[in-house]
Amino acid sequence: MFNGFDLQLKDKSLKYNVYFNDVFDNLNYEDSDYIVVLEGCILNKSKLLQTFQTDTFTEIIIQLYHKKIELFPNELSGEFRGFIFDKKKNKLLIYNNHTGTQRIFYHQAAQHNFYVDTNLLRLTKTVKDSEILDLKPNSDAFYHLVTIGYILGHISPLKNFFRLLEGSIILMDNISGYYEIKHYFDLYDIEIFKGSKKEALLEADHLFNEAVIEEYEKDLEMGKEHFTTISGGLDSRLVLFYALKNNFRKGQRLFCFSQKNYTDEIVAKEIAESEKLKLDFVSLEKFEFISNIDKLTKISEGFNLYFGAIHVDFAMSKLKVEEKKKIGLIHTGQIGGGVLGSYLKSKNPRPIDVSTMVYNKEFLEEFKEYITPYLSEKYREDIFLTKTSGFNATILGSLVFNQYSYQSSPFMNKDFLRFILSIPYEWRFRSNFYVEWIKSYCKPATQFVWERTHMKPNAKWKTFLGDYVMRRVFNYYQKFRNKSENVSMFPYQYYFDRNEKLRKIYDDYFLENIKLIDYDYKLTEAVKTLYSKDDFHKKVFAIHILSVHKLYFS
Repeated sequence: MFNGFDLQLKDKSLKYNVYFNDVFDNLNYEDSDYIVVLEGCILNKSKLLQTFQTDTFTEIIIQLYHKKIELFPNELSGEFRGFIFDKKKNKLLIYNNHTGTQRIFYHQAAQHNFYVDTNLLRLTKTVKDSEILDLKPNSDAFYHLVTIGYILGHISPLKNFFRLLEGSIILMDNISGYYEIKHYFDLYDIEIFKGSKKEALLEADHLFNEAVIEEYEKDLEMGKEHFTTISGGLDSRLVLFYALKNNFRKGQRLFCFSQKNYTDEIVAKEIAESEKLKLDFVSLEKFEFISNIDKLTKISEGFNLYFGAIHVDFAMSKLKVEEKKKIGLIHTGQIGGGVLGSYLKSKNPRPIDVSTMVYNKEFLEEFKEYITPYLSEKYREDIFLTKTSGFNATILGSLVFNQYSYQSSPFMNKDFLRFILSIPYEWRFRSNFYVEWIKSYCKPATQFVWERTHMKPNAKWKTFLGDYVMRRVFNYYQKFRNKSENVSMFPYQYYFDRNEKLRKIYDDYFLENIKLIDYDYKLTEAVKTLYSKDDFHKKVFAIHILSVHKLYFS
């Protein structure tokens, strides 16, 4: 749905193209002084219009640029990316949003020719045609993919093509061709909260409530329905119940997708029935959609394993066209569980441990030297995982949703995020603060089973018991009943093992594309080893690497 923009700085002149329509809060403006391009959905647009006492959003952007210069994107909330060209100063400022969910890529060629695009594949084609350049794989990126499953840092699958990291700007002088990259938003300087737990719980409630209101009011501003994802997890239900608490009930539609009869479906239906809300449920049964390899790799642009959101793409495709047109924002609980617990590996702050990030640990020692240069010592482990696993890896779902609308999550709100990451480790460990917050300020959310523990989230001790006892009992019971497909929201392994057609598709894909990585013996051997395993997830790592090569180098 969102096609972004591109721009080229060549021979001290700027050329650009926009590929988006006049929807959401998109801008494409030019006068004698400025070029202003913005693609996105600005959640605080109404507040900004009131503050600046104007009905012209372009004027606000220009005023913010004058007052804040490179910090002006920090005044915007939501999903966005864009650039401003100051004609008088011959300065170019390119920016993305604070989570990097709206991607921007860049490449500097010889003679200071500079290329920017919101789509990496389009960028590579432009540069290749303009500069007569041979595209080459970036080995570091593929070593990250074969071990971790996503790419670290600002590199991409191609040498000399880079991604603008979250909360950043590119500031360029059009005369000299010199550019620098700065952060207007970062998490490294967060200090540990010094107040009481009671004060922390109160502030978490306040900030989250404000973030939810901002999102749902945007639906009303656009004249659209509320579209909220729901499952058996805590994150999505918290978003919903806070929305209902603020009277965002009219036009509220729930959306759930999972393996049929799994906890996600059961809990979603219980919540919908309890609150008398419409629920759209999509069963992921049979899982034949996992053959949509190349489509998802193209959406991820190679940075994340394609299967990370392949089920989301399938589920959204099942909604009727007329229903999709009614959708405002797609409200989710993205990264909530991570920042409130799962990114913490101990009760005390600690440096980054690369072993906790690596899925295929059999390759850790072989490829560790290609990973460690991308680990920043200035970040605590939970903050680093928020920026990588959170903003970088789980964000694939956002890219899939972007085909239809913008995804939002109050857990990713700037103020809430900075505050929650300041909460002491020992409080957040094992989601204890999370459960206490829900119990204190969102009691309706405690009335339904939590998929992670298979118990109601109304006591901290249940989290430990659920993680280490109840979940194992549940999985054993399902297997005892010959219902192994019911042990997960998406039991890929179960269906892959039982579908000969799927296995043949994967085998053929592997054999047809393995030659694409002949240039790298280490990578080839790792990919062959992974694909030889019975574990479907390991096969996915291998197939993804081949799919990325097929996308850019075949």
